[in-house]
Amino acid sequence: MCGAAAGYAWLGLGLLALGASLASGRHAIAALHLITVGALGTLTFNVMASTWTLRARRGLADVPLITLGTVLLAAATGLRVRASFDAARAWAWIEAAAVCWSAAFVLLLVIFWRCAAARRRHLERVAQRADDSSSIAFWTAR
Repeated sequence: MCGAAAGYAWLGLGLLALGASLASGRHAIAALHLITVGALGTLTFNVMASTWTLRARRGLADVPLITLGTVLLAAATGLRVRASFDAARAWAWIEAAAVCWSAAFVLLLVIFWRCAAARRRHLERVAQRADDSSSIAFWTAR
């Protein structure tokens, strides 16, 4: 659960930055983005990905994708905060952050797709075993 640790780290950093911004009266938006994009985005991504992976009984199969998604969300957070400090190129930083954010959630869709396929295969195997055992019982009862 390295991604959850990253999410909580963003939360702590964001709260520290928010306190500093309230004391100084500057860069409150950057601090809020540390909390919203960094903490909430990372925690949401990791909880959804881990829940689906565990529910599909895939174990650690999707950990590399989850890690990559967490890194992309960290990049999106850093780029979005950078936009608050560079007004001249703010839109370029925001666009880069949006690309990283979107790529992370496309990875989440890939994880969902893989987990749904694994769950479907598992249910087909269970149904096949049930059919096999009922036909054996039918033929041995005669």
